[in-house]
Parts: sequence; C-alpha cells; structure tokens
Amino acid sequence: MSILFRIKGDPEHPFSEAVGVLQRIDSDPTTYHVLRRSGEVVEVPEQSVVTLKLMPAARGPLRRPKSWSKTPESPE
Repeated sequence: MSILFRIKGDPEHPFSEAVGVLQRIDSDPTTYHVLRRSGEVVEVPEQSVVTLKLMPAARGPLRRPKSWSKTPESPE
C-alpha cells in the first residue's frame, strides 16, 4: 500500500509517504501500521492521510509467451 500523509511541525516538508505492507489497523483512533522494505513500521493516524492506495501483492517474474519467440518466416 502507499499512504501520503501530513506531517505536523515541519512547514518545509509538510508531507511524507509510507510504502509497504499493511500490518494492521488499530481503531479508536484509527491508525494504519505499514511495514516498509527496510523493516521499519510506520504508524499513520487516519486524520493525517491525504491519499491511500492499495496495490495487489507482487506476482512472480513475467515470462514471455512462447508465441513471441516465433518469427513469421520460421515454420512452427
């Protein structure tokens, strides 16, 4: 997931982004816990969220279909 959120107290850099795997959502107040690739867990309060984007889990490497390796002039 990717979350763009507001940071209080830094007028030169009012926003930050957390990209990673959603670990959990706490309620009262709602807080998102995102695990970054570095291993850091970022806690983002819902009231600070500007945009939130969910992305599907990464799939394996893409492979070229066998039909792409055939040339029009070569027999099958």
